[in-house]
Amino acid sequence: MQKFKFQRKKDGRWSDVSGYAKVLDTTRLLNDLMRADASSAANIPVDELAEAISRARDRFHLALKKILRNLNDRLASQPNSLVISRWRKYFAQLEPLVHDDYLDYFTAALELLECALDNGLCEIIADTDHTKLKPLMQRLDSCASEYQSIPAQISALNQFGKIYSLIDRSAAADCFRLMKVKDQGNLVPYFYSDMGSQTYYSQRDILDSEAEDRTSAICESLRWISPEKPGDKDLGVLISVDSNFFRIYAWLIYYYAQQLPEIDFNVLICGDQAEAEQLLSDGDRFVEGLNALNRSGVPTNINFLRIPVPSFVVQPKTFYASARFYAARTLLDVFPRLYLMDADLMFTEDPTRYFDRIKDIPFAAPENLGLTYLSPWRRYLAGNIPLNRSILETDFMDDLLNYTSHGLSARQSWMLDQNAITYAVELNFPDTSVSLNSFNRPLFPPKFRSTWEQNFFSRQ
Repeated sequence: MQKFKFQRKKDGRWSDVSGYAKVLDTTRLLNDLMRADASSAANIPVDELAEAISRARDRFHLALKKILRNLNDRLASQPNSLVISRWRKYFAQLEPLVHDDYLDYFTAALELLECALDNGLCEIIADTDHTKLKPLMQRLDSCASEYQSIPAQISALNQFGKIYSLIDRSAAADCFRLMKVKDQGNLVPYFYSDMGSQTYYSQRDILDSEAEDRTSAICESLRWISPEKPGDKDLGVLISVDSNFFRIYAWLIYYYAQQLPEIDFNVLICGDQAEAEQLLSDGDRFVEGLNALNRSGVPTNINFLRIPVPSFVVQPKTFYASARFYAARTLLDVFPRLYLMDADLMFTEDPTRYFDRIKDIPFAAPENLGLTYLSPWRRYLAGNIPLNRSILETDFMDDLLNYTSHGLSARQSWMLDQNAITYAVELNFPDTSVSLNSFNRPLFPPKFRSTWEQNFFSRQ
């Protein structure tokens, strides 16, 4: 077996490098790039980075993806073009040495975002008066007009679409539509943070589709598994799950139902009848054990419904997240008000007073602020949604459901539910919806949940 001898210098480089050592050096350098911030990146020699890219291009792409994600997270709380400028200047040195579509997309994104921030983007987002938008778009258009590569043009169309979404859905949809046509290499899905652009539609897209028929068919497919109850409770919590999420989180739902008998918990299972019956049978055994352990009784305030995944749905996971909106209209005939929530949320305190504070709201959603608001698929979050019967006197639910029904057939549809909320809010604002931000929600997703999910799926 061949032996390798390495000697590492104080600057972190290797001397007497064999072929194996070069692989180690490439890995180290690209790992350093992933961990770098805008200041420390300058310590990575550009010529060495170019050589590393030639050996491990996929890992370089992963580094770009991570840098862009971390940068967006930082700018969401501290919008500052200086940090963008540092990254842009560093990678500008690399461009003559490396010809790469992912790098072109990435550097164009940095340049346009820096330009936008320097020309009042944050003020435009915060101010309902968008008179400053035209000069901003002129600056961005002037910058992007120099782009020769398709990846840079894709990046520009993505940025233009997000900015136009503040004032003109049709113009924004045109940008995203052209972007998807040009993006044959799936750059936007790879960088992931703007995946919601794949299901951003104009009102004409929805009206000209078969969305309304799809919505009717989905709503008609809804079935009660447990006996349908008369409306003897004022509030119903509604959670939609597939079989996997039921098995991971049902224990928590059963426990909350046991501890909060004045609220009905409604679980919508996405799947077939046999699968749902097996889940409920296993759940019954769990509840018996829970009662034997804590002597707090068997909850009678938990109801079950089932809905099959429609045949036209491309990504079932998107339907699992969206299904509760289809059930909401049916359940508002039973309960005067509903609270739609993700299965993986936990209460930090008794939620009764919180639910009382929001009882008169027709529809609400948590709202992102600052730079995150620029992305329409992140503008409103779908994990906590209160609504009451008065919403049925408007077109809000029809708009939300028809948008969702249209987008469920998309090849890439994650964040569709949040795009649908933004669409419905735009068409019905300001009479039907409010921001949930000021109501001090006592719910949060525990970080530990990722371990629960990993443990479950590792045993499948």
